[in-house]
Amino acid sequence: MAQGQLKQKATNIKKPAEKSLTAKKGNPVKKSKIGGVFAKNKNLQKKLWATATNNTEMMLASKAKACGKLTILKSLALEKKAKEEKKKKLRK
Repeated sequence: MAQGQLKQKATNIKKPAEKSLTAKKGNPVKKSKIGGVFAKNKNLQKKLWATATNNTEMMLASKAKACGKLTILKSLALEKKAKEEKKKKLRK
């Protein structure tokens, strides 16, 4: 009887890292991270890094496009203004 109880207690004891590996099915991020460090699951790690880099690249690209559009609009406005000034000078 005593030996059976000892075996049962020994199997119930788990390390904290093992508990974090057996996370819920719907949350792959918790499953892949253990204390801020990625787990051994390389495919999941690659997917997470790919999505993170893709998102940041998209954000930077959209910001660059917005800045590019503004600079183009400013330059077009300056060119238009310069053309109008030249026309005014020619008329006088």
